[in-house]
Amino acid sequence: MADAAALPLAGTTALQALCAAELSADERILVVGAVGAVGGLVVQLARLAGAHVDALVSRPGHEQAATELGAERAWHRPEHLPRGRYEDVLDTAGTDVTAALAPGGRFVSVADHPLPDVPRARKSHVQENATDLAHLAKLVDTDVPRLRIADRFPLDDIRTAHESFEAGGLLGKVLITRPGTPATPAAHGPGDKRRCRRAFTDASSCDGSLTGTAAAVKLAIGPHEAQRSALDIRIYRLRSRSAR
Repeated sequence: MADAAALPLAGTTALQALCAAELSADERILVVGAVGAVGGLVVQLARLAGAHVDALVSRPGHEQAATELGAERAWHRPEHLPRGRYEDVLDTAGTDVTAALAPGGRFVSVADHPLPDVPRARKSHVQENATDLAHLAKLVDTDVPRLRIADRFPLDDIRTAHESFEAGGLLGKVLITRPGTPATPAAHGPGDKRRCRRAFTDASSCDGSLTGTAAAVKLAIGPHEAQRSALDIRIYRLRSRSAR
């Protein structure tokens, strides 16, 4: 399933950023850039971990997309955010929202912008991690994460795809497809989930996009982990890192 190519990098970026934030259940987290490729996955994974998620989006009209992903409330103007409310802020866009951070709160950024001058601000730089990919593969068997694909372009139209990406404001990822890849996927069903999960453990199922990760992911999914539900694994792992 070609859509699976949208998950590994954005998914591991989101997952590792949440771990860097030391997110715990029932905490309040603000996700900045909440309908982008990474931000949308952060919203969904934070909800799975039991957090209360609010969203800041870049454009008016995108608030509904954020709430559909699981945000409780959404805004498009930083000045409308409640002041001093959030134990965690996860920034994917480089927007100044420090006024919304609670005293002693944690600020984690994956954006290519300088960190704000607050005591607990840090960058999260994504690292290749077979275990993270394995957890994401298991989650594909549930309805989370939802893969948001903003647009698809054939390989010979890659210039237009790049221009679309650079323009910003997209509700998800831009995919480049090779000849023979369906332009519009069928409605998701059990078979689609199985194909999408298989793309993590068989690179050829994902149009070759995951070459180099397939063997590592196969090794990472052991028989013990297979006995746990995907949701239990995700919450357990986030809480384990938070306790360190």
